[in-house]
Amino acid sequence: MKRQRIFSLILSIVLSLTLLACNTDRTEENTDDTSNIDKPAINDNTGDVVTDDGTRVTFWNTDRDYTYTERDAYKEELQAAVDRLDKQIDMLEDRADNATGETKQNLEKRIDQLKEHRTNIENKINDWANITESEWDGFKSDVKTAWNDIQNSYNEVVRDITTDDEDKGM
Repeated sequence: MKRQRIFSLILSIVLSLTLLACNTDRTEENTDDTSNIDKPAINDNTGDVVTDDGTRVTFWNTDRDYTYTERDAYKEELQAAVDRLDKQIDMLEDRADNATGETKQNLEKRIDQLKEHRTNIENKINDWANITESEWDGFKSDVKTAWNDIQNSYNEVVRDITTDDEDKGM
């Protein structure tokens, strides 16, 4: 009888500790809580940026070669890409707002660089009406280079986020 009481007591203690451990609020030493923000990531196989839901983030396909007579369609496509970029920048800014310390500083620095590249492309869009047919090929090349700078800058931000999240075990 005494053994049964001791066994019951030990079993009760073990179960109580198990339940207590399951309900304990665990906090990480690092308080950068950005888990509620969509986290884009670089797909290791393709190098493309992909969000958690599997959506590929392609702002703009620079492969199409527009003629001077197609410049309005080219401008519309580029403006739509800038609009998509703005949404991603907003998402990154939300993520930076929820970060702290060095993570926040690094993220804000990368976002500022991305915004500089975005301003460069916006200036090109604003110059659109002034481009002549003889300047068109050079202008397109400048736009493509500026857009590649945007894509590279965005990919760097995402790589930083992905690396930071992996370091935290997210």
